Amino acid sequence: MSSDLILNLLAGKVTPLNFSPILVRSVEWKSQNSTENSILFYKINDSNVEKFLESMKDVKYGIIVVNQNFKELKNLQNVLITSNLEWLECQKILMDHFYPFPFSEVKLVGITGTNGKTTTTDLVRQMCMEAKKNVLTIGTLGVKKNKKKILEEGLTTPPYIDLRKIFYEHAQDVDLIVMEVSSHSLVQERIYKLKFDVAAWTSFSQDHLDFHSNLDEYFQAKTLLIEKHLKPGSYCFVPSYEEELYSKLNHYSSVIKTTSLLERKIEKLPLFFMSHFNKSNLEVAWDVTEILWKKKINPDLFSYEMTEGRFSIFNHKEKMIIIDFAHTPDAITNICNASIQAFPKSNIHLVFGCGGNRDKSKRPLMGEAAENGADYVYITSDNPRFEKPEDIIQDIVKGLKLTNHIVVVKREEAIANAFHNMKAGDVLIIAGKGHENYQIINGVKHEYSDFKVIEDLTR
Repeated sequence: MSSDLILNLLAGKVTPLNFSPILVRSVEWKSQNSTENSILFYKINDSNVEKFLESMKDVKYGIIVVNQNFKELKNLQNVLITSNLEWLECQKILMDHFYPFPFSEVKLVGITGTNGKTTTTDLVRQMCMEAKKNVLTIGTLGVKKNKKKILEEGLTTPPYIDLRKIFYEHAQDVDLIVMEVSSHSLVQERIYKLKFDVAAWTSFSQDHLDFHSNLDEYFQAKTLLIEKHLKPGSYCFVPSYEEELYSKLNHYSSVIKTTSLLERKIEKLPLFFMSHFNKSNLEVAWDVTEILWKKKINPDLFSYEMTEGRFSIFNHKEKMIIIDFAHTPDAITNICNASIQAFPKSNIHLVFGCGGNRDKSKRPLMGEAAENGADYVYITSDNPRFEKPEDIIQDIVKGLKLTNHIVVVKREEAIANAFHNMKAGDVLIIAGKGHENYQIINGVKHEYSDFKVIEDLTR
């Protein structure tokens, strides 16, 4: 596409500076992916102007789009200056031309919630596949087309440019796209102008207060899914178990409770669905699938795969081992209660930590939840990022009233310690990392997997 056509498409929304004709072949937001034939969107703020100017010495680009004007731009070639108000609209216009997608032919489902997004998304995938539909899922576990993993994504909800590229490259021949929608993405408008045929809100509890100022702000961020991204006449499902969440949302006519498993007269379930939170996830997925295709379904739940790192359960010589992504106080409580419910006569051993450079206020609350839910608590490292693991652990310990916990900083050693302390019939819960195959220490990703640690221990 010629740069003249770019100017025509964005007429009235951009001001060109030092412009000369070039051929444009792609739209980017990561400078490392940009070439001499790319349009690169680079968002400027007061703190990164110097970084921007320095990086431009080495970055290749054809046209660069910035969201504010300043005098140093005169030294750059082929600049388009827009405003914050037009920033995403400019992206959408260009994505519609470079990466078109038949939105009217593909159904979209958006799933939000503090916990449960990933499992619910995966259950919808499996139910729709059982109904002979082709499905693309986007979320914490990456991008999956039917059963095949296509991409590993770093964010639960990718930025708008990446999202549109995923649609264009991988979803042209599917019947349905199911997306996890994070509160961050709603505030940052990563799903700009996307409208969902069906939505769901799986749960709500404390998380992400490093990003949101308080719980109310976090809650209001999630309501944007209902207020801005539902098609007219569409519904947002809330699990029948989530009475408090439903009471906060029932003033929206689009919000409805799921059909409970009791109402469906479901008596026998695989072990994966014994927990109340996975029953909630199942209810949501079931109702979402039925309303999508406007017909009743009878899923063969015993043939379903467990969602990786979500109540993944293994048996080893009369010992039960559960690996789960639980990383909030509510999720720790839920996973412990689920284990007690499934194995009422067992002692519960719990290994967990908290992520660094994230919501510090939840750390003592997670300690309290762990102490209340487990018989034996092992506190260790998670993804410390740029914090000292020992400092994070001390924050967790502040929530403990008793002294019957064990601190082992190195995660694999903590798991080994707990594993060897187990007796026949005991349950070991390893919480916090789930599917993750890395540990972030001092900003560097190191190869690590809770699954691999257990595999080595059970050989």
